[in-house]
Amino acid sequence: MSLLNALGKNCGIQIRVRDYHQHATGAGSDAQAVSFIEAETANGKVLWGVGIDSNIVAASLKAVTSAAIRAAAAKRACAEALRTISITGGNSPPVLFWSER
Repeated sequence: MSLLNALGKNCGIQIRVRDYHQHATGAGSDAQAVSFIEAETANGKVLWGVGIDSNIVAASLKAVTSAAIRAAAAKRACAEALRTISITGGNSPPVLFWSER
């Protein structure tokens, strides 16, 4: 199972990698791999992840993890914002109130 599948199944974080780039910093035994991914959440939000490691696979996994952390933070922020909404209605059309915290 891939990391993306595991994040979706176990954490509820659905992201799709839209673009991927990897570069090296330094040279020789001091070289580090830097991975950049552009990801998209299930609701279409675009976000980025970056990972740095001496191992190219680990750098890639760190980039995916970075994007997943951003997706989770955006999801939490949305949930927090939804908690600030109150709707009144009764017999009249609903009125939406949004309070800033």
